[in-house]
Amino acid sequence: MKKRIIKVVAFIILLVIIAPYLFVETNTLLYGDDFANEYKQTGMIGSVKYFKVFYNFNGKAKVYYVDENTGTYVFYRKKGKKWKLTNFETVWSEDGSASEITFPIYFH
Repeated sequence: MKKRIIKVVAFIILLVIIAPYLFVETNTLLYGDDFANEYKQTGMIGSVKYFKVFYNFNGKAKVYYVDENTGTYVFYRKKGKKWKLTNFETVWSEDGSASEITFPIYFH
């Protein structure tokens, strides 16, 4: 009985750790094509190493773009068939101009 409880607790902990990544990776697979080049709307992000779609819900989206020097959240709202930038926020920068983190955590 004790071993079973330990296995269940370990499974739940593992699920809690992995679930946010599964959510983001699934969103990126489903909606990534929509946002592959939308970062250009910021005028501040250079060539992108990778990006992750954190959510796409009710005509709003949050995408995390990583370039050579920064990690940036970009927020969009859907207007008709196009995504329009509403805001962007630098999460981290090699220049030290940002001190936030992203959850789930994605690295440079």
